[in-house]
Amino acid sequence: MLGLLASAGSLGRFVGPLVGFQLLRFDPVERYARTSFYASAAILVLALVCITLVSPGSSTAPAPDAIPET
Repeated sequence: MLGLLASAGSLGRFVGPLVGFQLLRFDPVERYARTSFYASAAILVLALVCITLVSPGSSTAPAPDAIPET
């Protein structure tokens, strides 16, 4: 898990500035940096939709009655 998180962090530090630069390059001078905020908001909304679509019963934890009493 630690390696997966480190890989995701490295990928974010590489891809983030590239995408951010392209978004800033899109903006005209009078509306500087609005596109990057809109893109960030769209990503957050997409993440929220993905989280709400995951059903709560899909966890891999055992049912409470499956655990033997001690």
